[in-house]
Amino acid sequence: MARLDDLLPELKNDTSSQIQSKKNEPSIPSGKKRRAWLVDSIDDITPVQGKGSMNHIHKPGLSLNVSRIDASTTKGSMNQVYKPESLCFADLRSNPLQLFRFLFELAQRAEDNYKTPRVKLRDMMLNINISKDSARTALRFLLKQKFIERIEFQPGHLGWSRYQLNENICNELEKAISKGVIDPFGSGGNRMIESTNSLVTDFLDPWDDIDFSSLELIGFNKKHLLQIKNKTTPDIAQESINHFAYSLKYNKKTKEYPNPLATLIAVLKRGEAWIEPNYQSPQELAQLKILEIRKSELERKKALEEELYKVAFDEWQQSLSKGEIESLAPDHRKKGDPVPPTAKLSIYFKEKIWPEKRKDYLI
Repeated sequence: MARLDDLLPELKNDTSSQIQSKKNEPSIPSGKKRRAWLVDSIDDITPVQGKGSMNHIHKPGLSLNVSRIDASTTKGSMNQVYKPESLCFADLRSNPLQLFRFLFELAQRAEDNYKTPRVKLRDMMLNINISKDSARTALRFLLKQKFIERIEFQPGHLGWSRYQLNENICNELEKAISKGVIDPFGSGGNRMIESTNSLVTDFLDPWDDIDFSSLELIGFNKKHLLQIKNKTTPDIAQESINHFAYSLKYNKKTKEYPNPLATLIAVLKRGEAWIEPNYQSPQELAQLKILEIRKSELERKKALEEELYKVAFDEWQQSLSKGEIESLAPDHRKKGDPVPPTAKLSIYFKEKIWPEKRKDYLI
């Protein structure tokens, strides 16, 4: 059996030779990946792959003339389709076309520079006979493609919107109608035109017609209408506003409220109405004021005419001679006639002279 000491020199020689061979090998610079030689050539650098693209496999024998998959190609795309920057009326189809025609007719009736009145989604559904989802989809398309623009709206189950129609699109539609290219009414258009007047009336929210100008001095505004909108009716709100404004002006107790506005809002939120026993409407007050003015005017005219009559009578009487006076108004009091000569002259002037003289004195 060989001794370990006998084998040790050979082991030492083997290990020393391995260590020496490792020292002779070129060292790999730090920070450089293994097999860095594969990417030493710029032509062989694999482009960054986009999501969904195939991985590039390095094949030294593969010809460089073979085209590779372009990493910049959009995911799932083939040849790109040309899309114009903006659409025209001729691009409209199906539900968006019907919806735009409907809004166009409303805007024409409103005569407000291609602006529609307040319109609800429900009315769109009913007039072009489509579902709620279809109406929303068509509306989103028209908004996204700038055929229409929402300029005013109110959210909620009683919500509505007003739209500004694209003037260029409307001009295209008008030209097409004038040339006879398309039916001026479209499918179901006759029914739509006939009902437009009633639709415009239906679109108007009665709450928008409430006049609260008489309470603006105490801070009443549209926000207060929103607070009471679901608590009462527009008619009750309007009457209460009118009665409260009257009470503030003519009722001393109401004037003493520390916060009159909060008092009124609290009553309306309970669904109640503010009623003044001696209330007179603004129209009634206006008529009474007009009546007083006319009465005063008549009294002034009457007094003026009486003054002019006296002046005219005095002038006429002074122009008469003594003989003419005795002829027109003889004094027969001694013979039992109770009427004095002056009264007879006044009666004669009033019946015979004044109707003609009156024109000279009254304008």
